[in-house]
Amino acid sequence: MQANDQILFFRLAQRILSKQSDNGAWKLFADEENGGNLSATVEAYYACGFAGAHPGSGG
Repeated sequence: MQANDQILFFRLAQRILSKQSDNGAWKLFADEENGGNLSATVEAYYACGFAGAHPGSGG
């Protein structure tokens, strides 16, 4: 992994984290009525963890 890849991963993780709901989940659609989407939440946690920015830890 190159340095510019790490910067890209960090920025992508920040974007993903910015879409996290107050309850800690992610939604597929903005108007979803339930608390969040399980598949989207698992994928978002995995992507953020891969980038080194863990949800709930402030980045």
